Amino acid sequence: MRRPQANIAQLEIFEERAGRARLDELARALDRELNERDVPAELSPGPALAAVVASPPAVAALVECVFAYLAGGAGRSAAVCRGADRFELPGPSAERRQRLIEWLMERVELPDARA
Repeated sequence: MRRPQANIAQLEIFEERAGRARLDELARALDRELNERDVPAELSPGPALAAVVASPPAVAALVECVFAYLAGGAGRSAAVCRGADRFELPGPSAERRQRLIEWLMERVELPDARA
């Protein structure tokens, strides 16, 4: 039996000198962008988002959104969490992008093709 939250990634965002209202606004924008890319997501306290990453395209969309966020302004950072595991992103780089993709894909439970 599959665990219902097995493919949930928690995305936490940070921006230097940003107040709670600004971070909430940024989280809402990420939520809209992920949902437009057919990645189910919802806002969480923090500001954070919970996103379903149950396929390689969903992982790619999440990573693309995270790196667009990081590149959007100085002083931005993020963290992606899966259960007790945490991947810190102090800023954008090609190496970190690839490492995040690999990190998430190691943790995604793909649907059984025989089902």
